[in-house]
Amino acid sequence: MKEFSFIKEFMKPLSVSDEHVVLGIGDDAAVIRLGENEELVVSTDTQVESRHFPVGADYALVVARAIGCAVSDLAAMGAQPLGFTLSLSCPNLNVELARRIAEGVAMGIERYQTPIIGGDTVQGPFTISVTVMGRVEAGQALRRTGAQDDDDLWVTGTLGGSAAALEEIDNTDIGNLSALDQAYWQPPCRLEFGQGLARGIATSCLDLSDGLAGDVRHILQSSGLGAEIDRGRIPINPLALGRVGRDASFELAFQGGDDYELLFTAPASKRQEVESLSLTSNTPVTRIGRLNLNREILLIVDDGNATICTNSGYGHF
Repeated sequence: MKEFSFIKEFMKPLSVSDEHVVLGIGDDAAVIRLGENEELVVSTDTQVESRHFPVGADYALVVARAIGCAVSDLAAMGAQPLGFTLSLSCPNLNVELARRIAEGVAMGIERYQTPIIGGDTVQGPFTISVTVMGRVEAGQALRRTGAQDDDDLWVTGTLGGSAAALEEIDNTDIGNLSALDQAYWQPPCRLEFGQGLARGIATSCLDLSDGLAGDVRHILQSSGLGAEIDRGRIPINPLALGRVGRDASFELAFQGGDDYELLFTAPASKRQEVESLSLTSNTPVTRIGRLNLNREILLIVDDGNATICTNSGYGHF
């Protein structure tokens, strides 16, 4: 069974929305009402050795990256971080490993400006789970729903770099990472940009963790729409192009995952506001397509030729 089938068929029916739970299972994060004017945003992300990061990697890099991946969900919701908990499973906990983990936590705190507030430690296969908490003004959290017909489709940064790096990690020396390796080990965190989008610019948003093809479908399914993407406008990481070539780098952007950029929709009337926010937050953005009424159909347009995309993105199972 695929991850999202499990969530849809077994978990989502158990999730409730009531006077306290504004948004439950099915988005980048849950939203809980704190009071009349404020809401709490909560998300958990889990990283497993050999599945999400290579065996033998520097655990400081692993931990810092796990924190960044989790904080990215807050960016996608337009939230301001409040703190995170870190739960760790490892076969043995010696002093040197403890030092590496602590260094990774310190790196994550500094890089993503989010304090650690708790966690848990148990013995077992090396696994890290990070739960992040943030705040938004009531009613302003970005969601996967809300996109409208003829909205523009935008993406921040570049795509495919992380997956290209993971195919052949040069090293895990914390002080000697190549520029491409950094795309994997140091995911971007678009907090300022996401918070700006939540101020009436974006109609929907998520972070790109499972590849463009899979993640854009979440917006289409949640909003009941289709989309056209201009293949030539997809911003491919130039280092990925240099390493694996044009066609392979496009495949990595579509299904490789781990880019942690923001994919969002906004009306054409908001283009100037998007570009202004891009400048003030120092966040590159590219308009890659538009939404339409062809429910859940994703078309890729290349040199004027349109084909239906059947790629489903990265799968955890």
